[in-house]
Amino acid sequence: LLTLGTSVFILASLYFVERRAIFWLCVSTAVGGAGLSFFGVVQRLTWNGKFYWFFEPLYGGVESFGPFVNRNNAGGFLNLCLAAGLGLWIWIHPQSSDLSKRIASLREQVSDYVGSLNAPRLSIIILVISISGGVLCTASRGSILAMFVAFAVTAFALALKSQHRRAAAGMALVLVAGAALMSWAGQTEFVANRFDRLERDAALESGRFPNWLDALQTVPDFWGTGTGLGTYRYVYERFQTRYLRDIAHFHAENQYIQALVEGGLVALSLLLISILFTTLALIRLFQVGGTTNTMLAVTGTFALTSQVVGACFDFGLYIPANMILMATICGAVVGRVACIS
Repeated sequence: LLTLGTSVFILASLYFVERRAIFWLCVSTAVGGAGLSFFGVVQRLTWNGKFYWFFEPLYGGVESFGPFVNRNNAGGFLNLCLAAGLGLWIWIHPQSSDLSKRIASLREQVSDYVGSLNAPRLSIIILVISISGGVLCTASRGSILAMFVAFAVTAFALALKSQHRRAAAGMALVLVAGAALMSWAGQTEFVANRFDRLERDAALESGRFPNWLDALQTVPDFWGTGTGLGTYRYVYERFQTRYLRDIAHFHAENQYIQALVEGGLVALSLLLISILFTTLALIRLFQVGGTTNTMLAVTGTFALTSQVVGACFDFGLYIPANMILMATICGAVVGRVACIS
């Protein structure tokens, strides 16, 4: 899996650096995310206990969303798709470079924006709203939190440049519209119940926090290079202080802790360094500016922030689909910076 992710990253840094390639990467990712959101909601509303209405799930299926067995993984993947959609949002958004437009009244700005809408712009807006609503409908608390934090960070980065402040403000409307879509699909109560259970789930002996405490007991014995990649499920039980009759943790549900357990300080350091270098590349894209660079910078910022936050509660990047898409976006960011430097 690590080899696959690295290979995709290298290929993306070579082949997704031109304007046309970046644009179609964002289009295909956003369209795929909107389709997954639609399918996930329809499957939940018509759930008959089977995936695709025909295939029996091995472990129940109540935690599923669309083709993902785990709704948390689905939420992480949709956040990556939403990142691409927001990149397109910037690509279509008219920049307010003229002073008279910047000082115009809110009513005039709204009227001007609505008047500028055409079929491509309206299509991209629908894609973004559909994906954000899909993230909410997954009822994945970690993914929803990651989405809100990523929206805030991305909007802040955009607002630092005056010509993109209207686009940054418009992101708040995306969240409102996504919440409206969730309500229209009848998922509001289901999502609210998930958050109501947060305190109870945290107190469970089989929950994340006890699992993390057990996993960290391995660090003194394997602090350097860890227990080996892919060994988490076999190692943590030796340090487990709880009795769990029929429950086994295949992942730490925290990618930083799992990296520390399986790869020691070496793996955790490499993970943090990769996040740092990708962040520096994104800052460079924002500094250079231009439509293509800003589009990719917004995509990368939202994707990186959502995965950094989501990694505290999930193991999404251990799923091949999520890892491949994240590696592609990061590779495109780094490759683009290498070309313009």
